[in-house]
Amino acid sequence: MKKNNDDNVETITCSGELTPLEQLMLDREKQAHFSHLLVETKAIIDGYAKLDDIVATLDMDRDALRDVTDKALATLAQEMQDIHGISA
Repeated sequence: MKKNNDDNVETITCSGELTPLEQLMLDREKQAHFSHLLVETKAIIDGYAKLDDIVATLDMDRDALRDVTDKALATLAQEMQDIHGISA
């Protein structure tokens, strides 16, 4: 019976490369993260559109809420650029 020898085994990837399954899993994680960023961005933009109602309800300073919203959008934009290479 022939013994298995690792030198005779052909691989589809080089050392240090991801296998197709690993690449698929990485792509799925990136897509899930990107979808999460889009949901958060949409929620912030929807809240920004209702800023007048929020200010009246919470009795807060409009400029303070606008600053918080702007910082949150800037953080999400930076994360999109750093992780996904998308400049917003």
